[in-house]
Amino acid sequence: MRLEKVIWMFPIALTLHNLEESIWLPAWSQHAGFWESPVGPAEFRVAAALLAILAYGVAYWSIRAGKQAIGTYAMTGFVFAMLLNMIYHVAATLGLHQYVPGVVTAGTLGDLAKSTAGIRRDSSSHSPSDPCSFLGRSVYLNFPD
Repeated sequence: MRLEKVIWMFPIALTLHNLEESIWLPAWSQHAGFWESPVGPAEFRVAAALLAILAYGVAYWSIRAGKQAIGTYAMTGFVFAMLLNMIYHVAATLGLHQYVPGVVTAGTLGDLAKSTAGIRRDSSSHSPSDPCSFLGRSVYLNFPD
């Protein structure tokens, strides 16, 4: 798969994730306790929309700038942040023993984040998931043209 397609899959998956959260998270947050501060529907939906717009902008910047440009590193950071968000959703679901808004699409987003953030065979280390490769280098630098 071409790099551009992989990059565009991320903001699309993020948009679906934000839609899931926008529907159920504001009401859920009112009784989530430790796991989430209460948030109103309007505030959350505006923030989710702005985050999605930012994701599309960063994806475009990454594609236009090239593999070793700041835009691509920004995209890698964004993907890593969403991977951490997936971990939060799973932890909250396990901790509360109930559905946490966003957990369904977080799994998809997490899989996409793992595939685009560098957990794959690294050509220099020949290690399937070298942590230094994951944090220090992105798959974009190794992605075949």
